[in-house]
Amino acid sequence: MSVLVTAPEQLLLSQLVADLRAAAVDAGIEIADTGRQAERRTPAAALRQLVDWGVLVETEGQVVAVAEERGGESQ
Repeated sequence: MSVLVTAPEQLLLSQLVADLRAAAVDAGIEIADTGRQAERRTPAAALRQLVDWGVLVETEGQVVAVAEERGGESQ
């Protein structure tokens, strides 16, 4: 989640995921993109916890809805 340190104040969830993937590549971490729901739930759980702790604030949409493919985008 180190990408949050340099992230803008408001950020779409899709952009955050793209930034996380880029950071993983830079760190030499291979991430498979199979589109499985479990692979979306893991980062969503981390983001949900950060929201619960007040580190992040959802302004539109919900992290959980995006992770479960209920549609929409989250900010």
